[in-house]
Amino acid sequence: MAAAQFPSPSIGDLPPLPQIQGDDLRKRVFTHRSFHGRPAQTFEDPLGDISPDNEKLEHLGDSVLNLAVTTLLEEMYPGLKVGPASKVRARIVENAHLAQLSVKYALPEGLHVHTTQAMALRNTPSIAADLFEAYIGGVYTEQGFAVVQAWLQALLRPHAAAAYDHIRAQHGLSPAGSAPSTPQGLGPTDGGHLAFFNQQLQVAHRHVEWRDLDIVDWVPSGMRDWAEKRATRARY
Repeated sequence: MAAAQFPSPSIGDLPPLPQIQGDDLRKRVFTHRSFHGRPAQTFEDPLGDISPDNEKLEHLGDSVLNLAVTTLLEEMYPGLKVGPASKVRARIVENAHLAQLSVKYALPEGLHVHTTQAMALRNTPSIAADLFEAYIGGVYTEQGFAVVQAWLQALLRPHAAAAYDHIRAQHGLSPAGSAPSTPQGLGPTDGGHLAFFNQQLQVAHRHVEWRDLDIVDWVPSGMRDWAEKRATRARY
């Protein structure tokens, strides 16, 4: 299935980027590890010589972003189960999407990289996504979660709706707010899908023995897949 189609607003439609006031912090946010050329495989920096790049801010920003998106989804879709919610969140925070947002805010244009790699790194989507997360980490470090949350919720609300509809479709459900297309007179009753299933069996003059909502005995040929889908939905 194709990826979720996220809105593509112009820069004028985006909520304002929270400004990082501290010069040292802002410089660190926009410094890629290639700029200083330090070894990448060391286990730990000495306390008096911490790497002045954005990797740790990116790591922090990743966690803050996930928290902000999780709270946004809980606000928008309080009935959404954890499994589908995790899928929706994964769509929103995937690298390709974060890279688009980073470019919309023109963040890669300010990235400090090694001169020999400048062109390649500034045009690499994963680097742009990392920079977006580093910026989130910088705002969180300086101004706290409330500022980050207000910005990201304003930015990501339409994207969350698009991702939600995409995951609903993956689960075989109609878009939010639309009624399923079932023939007149054959729709689910107030008893839900299980009652609907039993109703259809009566119409077809069929019998099924139930044990804990599972189909365990005979189901007519051609009806097994349909019956299993209905029974599965009845569980939830």
